Amino acid sequence: MTSTMLGLPPAAVAESGCPQPQGNLAGKNVAVLVHGWLGTEMTDAEPILQSALGSDWRVVTFDYKALNTLWPSSSTVIDCLRLYARNAQTLTGKTVPSIYFAGHSMGGLMARFSFEPNSEDADVVGGVVTIDTPHAGSPWGASMLGQFYQASQNWTGGGDAAKCLALHHPGALPSGCGYPPALADNVPIAQVAGNATLTRTYFMTGRQEVDIMSDGIVWLDSQVGYARSLDTAPTNAVEGSYVVRCDYGWGPAVATASTLFSGIGSASTASYRWWTGETFNLIQSGSPTITADKNAIAVLAALGSQASCGHTKIKTNPEALSAVAGYLKDWAAAANRWVITGDGIGPVQRNSTLDELRENLDIDYLDVCYWVQKAEPIGTKHDTWNMFVWDQGTSSGRYDLLIVRSKFDDAGAPIFGADAPMLANGISLGSSSAELRAAGINDDGYGDPLGGPASLFWSYPDRGVNILIETFNDRVTQIAVGTDFLYGEWCS
Repeated sequence: MTSTMLGLPPAAVAESGCPQPQGNLAGKNVAVLVHGWLGTEMTDAEPILQSALGSDWRVVTFDYKALNTLWPSSSTVIDCLRLYARNAQTLTGKTVPSIYFAGHSMGGLMARFSFEPNSEDADVVGGVVTIDTPHAGSPWGASMLGQFYQASQNWTGGGDAAKCLALHHPGALPSGCGYPPALADNVPIAQVAGNATLTRTYFMTGRQEVDIMSDGIVWLDSQVGYARSLDTAPTNAVEGSYVVRCDYGWGPAVATASTLFSGIGSASTASYRWWTGETFNLIQSGSPTITADKNAIAVLAALGSQASCGHTKIKTNPEALSAVAGYLKDWAAAANRWVITGDGIGPVQRNSTLDELRENLDIDYLDVCYWVQKAEPIGTKHDTWNMFVWDQGTSSGRYDLLIVRSKFDDAGAPIFGADAPMLANGISLGSSSAELRAAGINDDGYGDPLGGPASLFWSYPDRGVNILIETFNDRVTQIAVGTDFLYGEWCS
């Protein structure tokens, strides 16, 4: 590892104590599994998700078990995850955001803290899927049982996670708990949740069912509560929620609860309430006192640890991980929307190196144009259009602006050919204004002063990359990808 990310020299990276990405990530999209509170490395989920994603992906795990009792607002924890993402992106060698996160439980909150709007490292993140994440807290948070369980699992030290996982609404966390922020604008989120139905059969013929609206540990509305957990509507894309459902029997739940929580109440009282169904009826009622009833909590915890869609086993539930894979693959495909492609070229990406461009472009001349300081465009000529790429003085060796421009005939009219390159959304030279609007692109209300009233600019951001389109007489004559544009200062 020779990375100098986050301003750290290589030695500091190695000595940071943070886990580092391993294996050959070159050319891959990377899915990072992040475990939750009191969790450990998600090696059991890794092969299942890898199979669902396919060979274009590499699934890796981020293990922070030594810090798993700390609330993720701790800079120690989030700095490690940011460093991991940046170094993984470097190892891919790719120029589009290629690091994706699947965070189980508190691992989803860690992603929120790590890649919030002010994070300089959010630019390498292609998306976050949360799995049974308590966006609005858990009934176990700030409870005596939760504190006891954390202490029993980590007797060497404390940690504020058990307290900070409390049920809450915006602005209502316990004192000292940093509030989970929204993700950065360019980082989409999706939520995968577990929801169990508790079933009981009696007298051989009767059957009762209770939709728990929970995975046993986190209420369903909290698992899908990213937007609701914020004071204001999030500005990043919330791509949807997927709920995995399953049944779990009352008998197994009671047996497991009796084993896990044998010290809760008197044995005779607990047994009487369980077997007469008093606790079942309390759960069925949805009463707020459920979170204060020790026997009900014991049954929910048993469900959370044993049900296939419960909080523990959902990590390896094939349906859940298939849903995660679906979101990740959709985002990876979307990350290439601004790649220009077409007959005889491409795909040509912003931030490609000169060698990468030479593989995909017929570069036959060098045109020197200094409309941006130190810009040295490389162009390729075709019968009806030209393409230009610039390294805008960054000395990075990567070309961070692409322009495709129609040629014009002697009368000043644009020439359109069938072989013109296009964006992945189908917009190409010659597309109409109606087609732009159908693609969700609106004009900026002003035009190129050199092009006169027939010229109009259209611009929009696409996953953090700026796109500028110029139309002339209602037809696209220029597509530019990848900078904060200076209107009217184009090379001719």
